[in-house]
Amino acid sequence: YEIFGLQNGTAVFIIQALLHLCAVTLFCRVIRSSMGDRATYIAAVLLLLSPVIFKMTFSLYREGLALSVFLFAASAMIRWIQTRKWYFAVIAGFLLGIEILIYAPFLLLPIFLIPFFLFLKLRWQHIVLFLCAVALACAPWVVRNIQLQGSPCFTGCYRSVLQWHVRGEQAEQLHGLEPLKCLYAEYISRDWTGRSPYCSFNAVWHMQWPEGFIGVPADAAIAREGQHKILTHLPNYLWMSLFEIVEFHIPFVGAFGGTPFNLLISIGMLITYIGCAFWFWALASRRRLTVIEGLLITIMVYAIALFALTDATPRYLLPLFFCYAALSGIGFDHFFSHVLRKRHHPGIQ
Repeated sequence: YEIFGLQNGTAVFIIQALLHLCAVTLFCRVIRSSMGDRATYIAAVLLLLSPVIFKMTFSLYREGLALSVFLFAASAMIRWIQTRKWYFAVIAGFLLGIEILIYAPFLLLPIFLIPFFLFLKLRWQHIVLFLCAVALACAPWVVRNIQLQGSPCFTGCYRSVLQWHVRGEQAEQLHGLEPLKCLYAEYISRDWTGRSPYCSFNAVWHMQWPEGFIGVPADAAIAREGQHKILTHLPNYLWMSLFEIVEFHIPFVGAFGGTPFNLLISIGMLITYIGCAFWFWALASRRRLTVIEGLLITIMVYAIALFALTDATPRYLLPLFFCYAALSGIGFDHFFSHVLRKRHHPGIQ
């Protein structure tokens, strides 16, 4: 701001772009020895040149910062796994704690990673150090909230109330193919005629609290009521959660850049998903996960399950984009290798 002036977004854009460039460079250097040159280069191209990356960098979404920090955290975790050094466990934990401060839905990810780390036979002392580092990074925010509000409120004092209330209402009200029709209205037709008013997450909570976030109380009784409705209508809840997974993977388009840029974003995401499909082909051929793939899949399973059971939008996938880019790089590498082998040995099936 000293250079660009106060409230000048250019300073933020430049710093965020440089941070992302550094994060991608580090991540690719760490994965290169395991994934190979071509797969790493493809992943780097996706992480640097995908249109959705430009949208994040120059739109001030918190997901852009979350992606860059997650790249640093994942790089540290991979180095910890490769070297088994305690200080990489501490660095990885601290960076993941910073990531949680930026993006609270990852709050339980460190716990979710413990079985994976134990499977790799990492020392339990190092895992404890990792968890302590996560807690140390988050502690100042928790202490601050307790002092000001009397509660840790890590994900927001009202957020769990809001989440459970809305999903409970949707589980009770949405049946059959209505979730699919809701997605069609939201992302394709933009025509809400005849659609249930419970289609939209935001619309449902605005029915209850029209004054916005400030009106949502931190009332555990409201959350329990929502959870009771979910259990009462569990098949509907699980059925809609499948469509939350679909929505999670829809390209993140919007007003930024207009229709041509939205089309480029959609094409870029489609290319990434095609690469991920090739990765499944590669996995079926060798029938085993590498360590890096195992880490990426563990992170993806956690996030997809979490957002499916709470609330998903296409924007929420973006902090995980590096996982999809890396798997896509491996997939395209396998595809190109297969094509080259067939060209030199036509008898290969």
